[in-house]
Amino acid sequence: MSSIRLRVFTGLLLAGVAVAVAILLVRQDGGQRAAADTPHAGLDFSIGVDINGDTTDDCDTKPATGTGTKCTAAAAGGAFKLRFYLDANGGLTYAGYDATFNYDGVTTPATADGTTDPGTWPECNFFATNFLVAGQAAIGCASLDTSTYVGRMATVDFTCTASGSIMMSHGEGNTDLVDAGSTVHAEATSGTETLQINCGAGPTNTPTHTRTPTNTPTITNTPTITNTPTITRTPTITNTPTQTRTPTITNTPTQTPIYQQGDVDGNGDIESVDALLILQLLVGLLDDLPPGGSADVDKDTDIDSVDALLILQLVVGLIDDFP
Repeated sequence: MSSIRLRVFTGLLLAGVAVAVAILLVRQDGGQRAAADTPHAGLDFSIGVDINGDTTDDCDTKPATGTGTKCTAAAAGGAFKLRFYLDANGGLTYAGYDATFNYDGVTTPATADGTTDPGTWPECNFFATNFLVAGQAAIGCASLDTSTYVGRMATVDFTCTASGSIMMSHGEGNTDLVDAGSTVHAEATSGTETLQINCGAGPTNTPTHTRTPTNTPTITNTPTITNTPTITRTPTITNTPTQTRTPTITNTPTQTPIYQQGDVDGNGDIESVDALLILQLLVGLLDDLPPGGSADVDKDTDIDSVDALLILQLVVGLIDDFP
């Protein structure tokens, strides 16, 4: 099986059972991988934080707003929302996005919203989150259609456990748009946008008045100011080994290609793109599958969403082989 990176996960309802399905935003390390377009001129992402829940960002990374990149919560332990924005699409028509946020001090209950929250990307069909890496929140969404929408894309819930920061990482596979041809477009090849979150009210001055027997007032002002910014960046690099399949070739007067179960596009690998092709056929985005593939994974003579699910379960390691 070729080495792949699955970056977006979502839940589909199949036959009344909720199942986890990896879909669309797939990056192959093999020959079928589309070239990345980074940096893409005119593409602009940003983040903002709403501390008090009034739907207005109290700090953000948009220079034009002038709100600044530092927010202060009224008290530690309060909940707040991080908002992720596509401010300009650079003329792109896209079918999905990725976004990666690293954080410290503050924490997240591992909840986010990219579909039901009013004002988010209306074409988002398959929203997904990944909070498996400590100090990192990854979100993304795939659409069955293409879009030119700009505005708020999603929100992520956070808690002001302690003062810290939230950082959006730029670059392919971190924060990007993906078009219908699977080409990844990023604002920059690398770099970050960071918001500082102060959990608790600012410093206060507490005057202490001391009277002596001689009625001579002594006033002592003892301001206590403690600034403790803590910024920890923990890059995580995961190397995924590439498994090599050895095909079996039978010499006959006329050699006929042998396509293995689940290899829908006939490229010799079983991967998420094979499941995506089946789903696109089912919803009418494709009229037919590529010739020579083997899409009827469960061999029930029908090509349906169960075949796509079996392929994805094999890709992520939930099953070792097809029925």
